[in-house]
Amino acid sequence: METVQQWFEQRPNLYGLTIVLGFVVAAVAIELLIRKVIIKAVKNTESDLDDELLARFRVPVILSLGCVGLHFGLKVSTFRLVGPDLIDIVLITLAVALWSDAVIRVISAFAQRTGTELDDEIIDRLRRPVAATVVFVAAHYFARALSLTILVSRVTDAVLVTLGVALWIDAFTKIARSIAKRTKTDLDDEIVDRIRKPLAATVIFVGVRVVVGTLELSESVIFIVTGVLVTLAMMLWAQAAIGIGTAILNVLSTKASKHKLVQPKTLPLFDIVLKTIAYGGAAYGVLLAWNINVTAWLASAGIVGIAVGFAAKDTLANLFAGIFIIADTPYKLGDFINLDSGERGRVTDIGIRSTRLLTRDDIEVIIPNAQMGNAKIVNETGGPHELERVRVNIGVAYGSDIDKVREVLMEIGLNSKYLTKAFEPRVRFRAFGDSSLNFQLMGWIDEPVLRGRALDELNTAVYKRFNAEGIVIPFPQSDVWVKELPHRSDDGE
Repeated sequence: METVQQWFEQRPNLYGLTIVLGFVVAAVAIELLIRKVIIKAVKNTESDLDDELLARFRVPVILSLGCVGLHFGLKVSTFRLVGPDLIDIVLITLAVALWSDAVIRVISAFAQRTGTELDDEIIDRLRRPVAATVVFVAAHYFARALSLTILVSRVTDAVLVTLGVALWIDAFTKIARSIAKRTKTDLDDEIVDRIRKPLAATVIFVGVRVVVGTLELSESVIFIVTGVLVTLAMMLWAQAAIGIGTAILNVLSTKASKHKLVQPKTLPLFDIVLKTIAYGGAAYGVLLAWNINVTAWLASAGIVGIAVGFAAKDTLANLFAGIFIIADTPYKLGDFINLDSGERGRVTDIGIRSTRLLTRDDIEVIIPNAQMGNAKIVNETGGPHELERVRVNIGVAYGSDIDKVREVLMEIGLNSKYLTKAFEPRVRFRAFGDSSLNFQLMGWIDEPVLRGRALDELNTAVYKRFNAEGIVIPFPQSDVWVKELPHRSDDGE
């Protein structure tokens, strides 16, 4: 008498169907258990998180049982549409995709209960590349199971890896941008946006180059494709570098007090230098990619550079002097400066080639930076503050009451409308002159532009008060003594 196992073994298709039905019954039983018992139990809890976990894992559990049942049922049956390996790949891919999606959704549920939205956004960005990676891995094994040629398999693998890496890089750049948006500065947002496009394009270019190399094409075709890809990549990265550098320079120029070299006036210079380096480096890389010898080009450029340097030495001297002036800051915009050549005025512009002064006569003086770099400069506002001390020298006659003179001068200084009240004026008895006692009245004005008006007011006040007080202001006198007159003759000679 044959056993049940022997009976089923003699009927493999029925045996496989029985196995599938058994797993289906198990799945239905688990579904009923979940509905009748577990769902009612979790509903009585205070938290909604267990409900979320049950809802997310319910479908993967049931479908996974179905996939396992199909695997064992088809394994013992003789029914074949395709090979068992292909069916297993499809079933495993389906199960992994379901479980990975469930895990991500559960993590997302946890993230939604935190105080920040950043983790939610990170999880949302990772869902797409995770699912794509599962599909690409399945496609890889599916292609192997089809027993394709080595060439087709390599091309397929290169395409899948390229797409997978591109998706992950895109996801990470989006995550980086989400993090950058939550910072106080916009510079990191600009950097992430700039590198996103060339980074993804570079991955695609590398994948294309690998595919072309796998196809075993002629060397000339591979050389042309490589040159084109490198040229495109260099152009994209050069544009990204210029964009990032420009953004950094703009940020630094807004903080000119911390970065003396980078200021709004020097931005054009740094912009030119940045573009020259970026495009020059990109051009150098392109020439190397096309196997062009750049040695002769560099030698020619060096000779041309020397010729241009000799022809424009004055312009270059002014250019570098302007850079050093901005870096060293012997003066800045708005300062009052005196030059050893006699010019005095307010600095209205510091350019790359020249510096402009506005004199007290409202005349603009343009001085080359090379001359400014070699000149002796007295910066009247270059100290710890813009206050400037003015001095009025007064001489009084010998015999004057010096205490009264001191009192009158101090009163004039205190009543002046141009002298600041932050510092008290001072009176000093400086020296015994040839015909006078020399005093000096000193006071502080708020800015150098007031010096002429302050001296005019003080001199006028001193003269009037001295006349009113009877204080004599002497002037130089000389006594001439004649010992004898020349002899006069009778004839008038």
